[in-house]
Formats: sequence, structure tokens, C-alpha cells
Amino acid sequence: LTKNFRLGPLGNENVITLQQVSPTEILPLPQLYSTNSFFIEGMLFRKAMLARFGVDLRISTAFFPYRYQPLSGQFFIQDQFESGFYPMADVFLAFKVSDFRFFIRFDNLNAIFSDNRFYQTADNPFLDTYFRFGIRWILKN
Repeated sequence: LTKNFRLGPLGNENVITLQQVSPTEILPLPQLYSTNSFFIEGMLFRKAMLARFGVDLRISTAFFPYRYQPLSGQFFIQDQFESGFYPMADVFLAFKVSDFRFFIRFDNLNAIFSDNRFYQTADNPFLDTYFRFGIRWILKN
């Protein structure tokens, strides 16, 4: 299910996934997974630069993630370790000027405030809080 909302400079983009499969027989994924983005977007500097500032939230319900066997390099289905409910929050700032784009992002901010960790693979916690940035510049002749 996808639904996006706009109210002037405020925006909200949502994707909610519901899966009704046996977690130990077919594909071990969360029953409910949601990504939500809340942002303020607008033109700056005499409408030359598009800027977006916001928060991305990812929510997944408890599930039994794959376990990894390094010796064979294979993932396999397991039912002993359950990854609990874990919301993740990321803060971002993005700019676009003509063919130039730039973003900075702080991912998994809630790891600062909580000792809980998200496990996408059994026994291997997801990364703690980290910083990312990117640049894209299309050069034209």
C-alpha cells in the first residue's frame, strides 16, 4: 500500500507492506513492514535550489531472520532467534541545483537512545548510528 500526502511545503510519503506467509517455510520476513518519510520541501535562493529536510522512519514487526553460515557462504532459515519489533529513524537534508545534487544523512539515530538492535540476519546486529553523504553531478557537453 502506497500513499503520499502534500500540504504546501510539508510532505509525507508512506509504503506499508503486509505479508501473510509461513515464516519458517517460505520466506522469513516481517509480517508488517513500513517506510514513512516526513519532510519539508521548497525552493530557495530565488527558486534556484530545491531543498528537502526530513525524517525517514522504518518499522518492522518481529520475525525470524535468516542465519548465515560463513563456512558455506549460505543463508538458511532458522526458528531459534527472533528479531524483535524495532523502529529506525533517519534524518536527512538534500539539495538540488540544476544537474547537481547533494545529500547528508544520519541513519539509525535511535541507536543513540536505546541498547536494542535490529537484526536483519540472526546474530548479526544492524549498524549503529552512522553518517552518509552523496554527490551527483551530471556534466554536459
